[in-house]
Amino acid sequence: MNKFLLMSATALVMIAPSAFAADILPPAPTTNWTAVHIGIGGGAGYNSYDAESNFDIDPWDSAIPSFIGIEGDEGKFYGFGTIEIGADYQFEDTPFVVGVLANYDFNGKSDASASSFAEAEDGFITAEVESELEDTWFVGGRLGFVINDNSLIYGLGGYTWAKGKVKGLNGFQFFQAGDDFGEVDEDDNVDGWTLGAGIEQLLTENISLKIEYRHDFLDSVEWDGAPFDPEWGGVDEDNNADGKVDFSRDTVRAVLSWRFGL
Repeated sequence: MNKFLLMSATALVMIAPSAFAADILPPAPTTNWTAVHIGIGGGAGYNSYDAESNFDIDPWDSAIPSFIGIEGDEGKFYGFGTIEIGADYQFEDTPFVVGVLANYDFNGKSDASASSFAEAEDGFITAEVESELEDTWFVGGRLGFVINDNSLIYGLGGYTWAKGKVKGLNGFQFFQAGDDFGEVDEDDNVDGWTLGAGIEQLLTENISLKIEYRHDFLDSVEWDGAPFDPEWGGVDEDNNADGKVDFSRDTVRAVLSWRFGL
């Protein structure tokens, strides 16, 4: 009898930890996310343009206001297409996945403008800024966690390269003397950092679909001095415009990928 009790107790000691672990810890995934992948997709984007433009005028004529400026947040929704390539590695017997990826976004038309004007004695003074973000590159990495074997939730971060364009007009529109404008035409890199998150689902062993959100923290385009020569007053370097546009970008995308196991 004692021998039987001893054997039973020993069996319980050996079985109990396994049963407890099975209840508390998630089972090791049966799928393997280690792979090289290429994908195509698209989505919707929203570009934010925080514009500031100051137009200073030499007050040789008291009938003309000495200052006009633009300050405001403008934005634009648009669609885009994307292509990407990357590689993932799943740590053995764990649900953790790390990866690297790069993509190129073909941005749709995303220009937005801000304007203002002030009345003068014989016409008015006008200022306008139009901003646009061109196609973008992204290089970065992600860290994910496998759930239900076929689903991966992840966060991502990396570097985004883009080109920002700013065009503007600053000048006088007079009813009798005609128009006289100075132009702003800036084209510069607005590189920055990206953060995002997403979920990816294996549809088959080699095909996956993901939905992803990103926010791009981008730089500014600045300018200083867009002088013009009033026809009625000769050259006056005190007539100029300066300003900047701060760029940022939000996107939601869906990407279908083909995966090649390593």
